[in-house]
Amino acid sequence: GQGHPQGQGTNRPGHLQGHGQGQGPGWTGPRRMGPPPSKDPPNWQALLARRGILEAAVAHHWRPDRDGWVYPMFNDRGQIFVVNGQKYCRLKRFHPAPNQGKNLWLPKKHKDVAYYFMAATSISDEVAGGLGCLYIANGEASVLSFRSAGLRNSICWFGENNVPKAFVEDCRRWGVKKVVNFPDRDNTGYQASQKLAEMLHGTGVEYAAYALPSTLGEKADIN
Repeated sequence: GQGHPQGQGTNRPGHLQGHGQGQGPGWTGPRRMGPPPSKDPPNWQALLARRGILEAAVAHHWRPDRDGWVYPMFNDRGQIFVVNGQKYCRLKRFHPAPNQGKNLWLPKKHKDVAYYFMAATSISDEVAGGLGCLYIANGEASVLSFRSAGLRNSICWFGENNVPKAFVEDCRRWGVKKVVNFPDRDNTGYQASQKLAEMLHGTGVEYAAYALPSTLGEKADIN
């Protein structure tokens, strides 16, 4: 990966492996994106289908609302996150204006929502089914890409460098033995990978980062 130091051992700061065509264990590689969508009001199903995540998105209750998709948050047991009858959701805008953020919390960010989890199943069960492996995505759409490829043992947090402080403790609680990451091909992705490597170093949880192929270009990601 350009601009990111390479290492030979997993779970060491600065480690990023090249892996064939950017393929990690059980992963068949990212799809190339087509041309950008029209500025016209989008067909939300077509946009999701184009990204290869329509079926997974519908299963996770994604729906069109306002100027984007709205989808609920889940806890680590796969239940919709609700406090005092209030469901917590997130809006991902189709075409954010220059002065708008891409994402918006509804009704607001809750302190206990640290990860994007899978619906209707516990992450502990999915990690156990994946032989102790946990895949880290750069965002919710990339989590759905992993799940569309059959890798249900995948999560993300909100902002690549916003690794939850309790992540190591959470990994142990979920039975994670190995964390796998395909960092975005940009400085943010490489910095997040470095942060993860440093956080997991010496914890007994292995860390493996795999470089996406340079043919995808700069700023490429899983989805």
